[in-house]
Amino acid sequence: MLKTQLKIRRGERGISLLELIMVFALIAIVSSFAMVGITRARASVNLQNSMRVLSGYMEKARLDAIRRHESAIVEVISPGNAFRVTMDFNGSGTKTTRTFQMGDGVKAIVSSASDNDYPIVDFNWRGRTTQCYMAFQLQNSRGESTTLSVTNAGDITIDTSLGATVSPGNYSNVNQASEISTSTTLSSTTASPCLEPCSTCVIPTGPVQSTGPTGCSAFSVNKSSITIRRNGGSTDNFVVSATTTGNVTATQTDGKTNLQFLPGATQNVTGSGTKTYTVKSLNNSKGKFPVTFTSACSSASVIVTVVN
Repeated sequence: MLKTQLKIRRGERGISLLELIMVFALIAIVSSFAMVGITRARASVNLQNSMRVLSGYMEKARLDAIRRHESAIVEVISPGNAFRVTMDFNGSGTKTTRTFQMGDGVKAIVSSASDNDYPIVDFNWRGRTTQCYMAFQLQNSRGESTTLSVTNAGDITIDTSLGATVSPGNYSNVNQASEISTSTTLSSTTASPCLEPCSTCVIPTGPVQSTGPTGCSAFSVNKSSITIRRNGGSTDNFVVSATTTGNVTATQTDGKTNLQFLPGATQNVTGSGTKTYTVKSLNNSKGKFPVTFTSACSSASVIVTVVN
């Protein structure tokens, strides 16, 4: 009986070195595929989480601008892996600026490495923007991308094909004589279409003559529009000529304060003399901004366009 057991044990075989190597190779292959899948999934999750955070603060900024009747700004900052939000975060009525990082390996895509090319949205008190259309495209380390689009109306969507040209919509004509209540006050019957972000009108560049009641001393502005770069990137100027001596004040008439007038917004223009108003952008807001020059009894309106 003992001899039989010894023969059986001598005939048993263990795992050979070759078989062991094959097992480890198989484990390594399976593990590498698993790691690739985990890396891909992690990159996708980082991208989607970054977009969710960005879109969430975009919505918060828009609602904050409407609530406070003041602008709120969302902008991507260099080198594209973070964005900055300027709004009232705690309901105190005071705007502050906070910076938020994108997920690991996630960056905004721009046409060049210049900081001026990163997207920015400036919501006004109606929740609209000064840009016709703005796209925030984020990309992860694997080249996957997702895009947040903001239209002039303040609509925020993700991965839609709105295109660069957005229709301003269709509106019904209203008869001012028969379809408006007699108690309604019309402050104006005309508005410059060139102030609309999606407008295709050509902004005039010639001089502007002030208007006022009969007998009011007039003045003129040498240009009806200028173009400057945002955040102090460049400046341009208006020259005011008056027929009589008096103060002429330049005012941004859309309620914002992103333009600065140098050497001052109010200057004393002597009779038959001139004064120069140098205009500078104070922040990253882009768009077309109305400015009115006002004397004691007359005024003239111009447009300042702020670009990248």
